[in-house]
Amino acid sequence: LDKFLYKTVLKYFQKINDWYPFSKFAILAELKIADSHFFLKEYEEASYSYREFESLHPKNEAIPYVIYQSAMCDYNRMDTVDRDQGSTKRALETFERLNAQFPDNPEREAVNEKITECQANIAGNYFYIAKFYFKKKNYLAAMNRFEMIVENYPETDVYQEAFEYVARCKTRLKEQVKDEGIMAPL
Repeated sequence: LDKFLYKTVLKYFQKINDWYPFSKFAILAELKIADSHFFLKEYEEASYSYREFESLHPKNEAIPYVIYQSAMCDYNRMDTVDRDQGSTKRALETFERLNAQFPDNPEREAVNEKITECQANIAGNYFYIAKFYFKKKNYLAAMNRFEMIVENYPETDVYQEAFEYVARCKTRLKEQVKDEGIMAPL
């Protein structure tokens, strides 16, 4: 469907929701309002609408779908590894909550793939920042981030390199202590 049609549909669903809040169609209208925002790529509004739907109708049969779509709002706003990962972290948390609450969800395989992508993005961000600190010779800050990857993201592409950088950081920190007499926790 095109953008104009979704905007038109959105207006009608909002009218149903406003004019007939207690009708059997109001709940469906609430869900379709969220979906319309989603398909219009208005992810902030869609996310808010999905969360609102979940809080108002926690026992509704559409809740697994609602949680998935809510996660997708953040997933679709996921940025490159050199940018803030707030959306990625929220998507990851929501996907993990979906798996925990609905282990038999038919979308579980797709959800697990999205979880893997989110983890890779977050690990990539830590790696990017850690390499920056390493280049600036701030080895303690770099080591902390590399260790974060090693401890929390062993399935990612950057794991092995992060593991190797931890050793390099420890070596460089020992050299700094020896050369400059700096006290560094190891």
